[in-house]
Amino acid sequence: KVGFILWPLLKEFHWEDDAGGDQALNQELPWWETTRSTRKDFVAALIFGIRVSLMVGILAVAIAFFIGVPIGAIAGFYGGKTDLILCRLLEIWEAMPTFFMLLLIVAITGSKSIFLVILIIGLFGWTGFSRYLRGEFFRERTLPYVEACTLFGFSPSYTMFKHILPNALPPILTLLPFAILGAIS
Repeated sequence: KVGFILWPLLKEFHWEDDAGGDQALNQELPWWETTRSTRKDFVAALIFGIRVSLMVGILAVAIAFFIGVPIGAIAGFYGGKTDLILCRLLEIWEAMPTFFMLLLIVAITGSKSIFLVILIIGLFGWTGFSRYLRGEFFRERTLPYVEACTLFGFSPSYTMFKHILPNALPPILTLLPFAILGAIS
């Protein structure tokens, strides 16, 4: 229902409708009124294409974000052997190229589903978030409010996810637009 209400506000043509007009007129018209060589509306086709790209980018980054954040938080908070083991696993995971893993999994499953592509990009794209959050947790865990949480007897998981994570997330949120663009690419 939302599409039926909002679409006329954006463009009067559906992306598959014949918009008419001659290709020679495109030089005289502003870009938002031009047609493609198939006499289809150019802006309507752009709007239609953007929705698929944004869905892939946003969902893949969401999957990567929800995998990378807990791993980076645990590695950065505990440090020591936990950090060493998680970082070695992270390096092994980073060594697998996403594109070739995508080709391999599509060849094995025989499926060309866009959701499989989103899942693979998300499963192999979490390492950047994890590394960055690990560094933020290393910085944050030495601050006085973390010591206060320990003295008050808060559990490590409560301290990590209720106190440190909200302070460590803003720098990571600056990575999201770039990660979305990378997933789309």
